[in-house]
Amino acid sequence: ALMAACRALQLQAVTALLSAGASVDAVDAAGCTLLHHLASSRPGVLPYSIAAAVARHLARLLLRRGAHVHA
Repeated sequence: ALMAACRALQLQAVTALLSAGASVDAVDAAGCTLLHHLASSRPGVLPYSIAAAVARHLARLLLRRGAHVHA
């Protein structure tokens, strides 16, 4: 669920899932971490500048929660 929320840039969902104990170092079947997905996120329905700002905010949140940069 956290992986999907990150890919969709859903700030509230990511925050709630992290508060519920979701792992910041989750890895998908391809070996990509949450930070990988945020680094390559696409804006979807959001304007690019807003999507980029949300992705940066989520990445900082994950890093503050202990996500490993080199995972």
